[in-house]
Amino acid sequence: VVSTLTILLAEDNPINRMIVKLGLEQRHHRVTVAENGAQAYEAAAGHRFDVILMDMQMPVMDGTDATRRIRSLPPPYSEVPIVALTADAISEHRAAYMEAGLTDFLTKPVEWTEVDAVFTRLNLGGVKRSAPIDGIDRVKFEDDPAPLLDRRRLLEIRAAMTPSAFNEMIRELIPYSRNEVVLLREATGEQNLPRVNRIAHGLKGMFIDIGAVRVADLAKGLQTCADLAAAETLLPTISATIHDTLVELERVSAVIAVPGLDARQALLRFGGNEETLRSMLARLAEMTVGLLETLRGTLKAGDARQAARCMHSLRGSAGNIGVVGLASLAGDIESAILDGRTGDLPNLLGNLEASAQAFRDGVKAIPGDAEKPDPLVASIDPERLSRLTALLREGNLAALDDYKSLGPLLKAALPAGRYDALVAAMEKLDFSAAATAIDLPELPSR
Repeated sequence: VVSTLTILLAEDNPINRMIVKLGLEQRHHRVTVAENGAQAYEAAAGHRFDVILMDMQMPVMDGTDATRRIRSLPPPYSEVPIVALTADAISEHRAAYMEAGLTDFLTKPVEWTEVDAVFTRLNLGGVKRSAPIDGIDRVKFEDDPAPLLDRRRLLEIRAAMTPSAFNEMIRELIPYSRNEVVLLREATGEQNLPRVNRIAHGLKGMFIDIGAVRVADLAKGLQTCADLAAAETLLPTISATIHDTLVELERVSAVIAVPGLDARQALLRFGGNEETLRSMLARLAEMTVGLLETLRGTLKAGDARQAARCMHSLRGSAGNIGVVGLASLAGDIESAILDGRTGDLPNLLGNLEASAQAFRDGVKAIPGDAEKPDPLVASIDPERLSRLTALLREGNLAALDDYKSLGPLLKAALPAGRYDALVAAMEKLDFSAAATAIDLPELPSR
């Protein structure tokens, strides 16, 4: 028996929140979101939910305190099942969470079979997806035990989202990651190890949820680091790995987002070799231009046999690569031609031309190997950079505050020699020399 549940999702990380919310909504549940424990408590005090999914480490009020406060509410509000969302596997911590009044646990990254199992244990009757995403769970695309990206996880996330929501998640991830790296650098500069550990915990949860395995492993090490010197040593590695992960994520997500492409099928077909897949997609994109020209010409000339052969070729080529959208439309036109349904052709041809153009645009948007800008650097707000440069040229002391906030990003953006020159100039309050050192005419805008 399927049922729609009313669920309160308490999660402060926007990426994790989007993934879990969309996964639940795909199962036809109604989801209310809270960005911290205080919001979760207020929502639970005013509405009866079937279940609460509670992140355990949030700002303002953490999940443990929020759970205790909810349990102190009068019935029936106090009786709601509360399920922890946590990447924390330490048994002592879990025992403390249970003492606060939790009902069950879900470990990050969220696996939807586990969500279904928890809902079943709680007799909630949650909706299970009709079938697993065929093949994904059985495919290992890389031999590296800690790859940059777990393609299986990324494909699952993409399957649970609309294209626009998936693209929005990728867009949000870059500035969010940039900010977290800045905060890590600030925390190490302040010699504040507990803050370093907290930020690393958040990074671990976010990156493991999107399948960024290597960053998550490094962040786990930073989270549990008990020595500030060791944390400072690890910071450059985790910053560089975040950069590499974001570059790879942009490329892989661009492939996955190509309109009409069944990314799972395509990656399976090419053994996970994205370079080969990108090459084949580019070839097909070029091919569609010629085939559509041929189709229009043969239809105009009344050569139905050649027109059908043209669409047969497109159907086979697209289908073999995994571009199922184009393959299906080409097959529809081929059938209409062979069946003599000429009245259907104008609409079908219009649909194919629009889909082919969207496909070509999607392939064109895939970054090539030569296009590897540092996403963290590329995300420096150009307005803030322009303001700092202008203040320096004016000799305005307000530049000191802007320099302090942008310093970590400028360190990543500038060559070592120029960054050293900037630091030396700022120490001497030589704003003119600092403006010269900071000049980044090639820095891309967001």
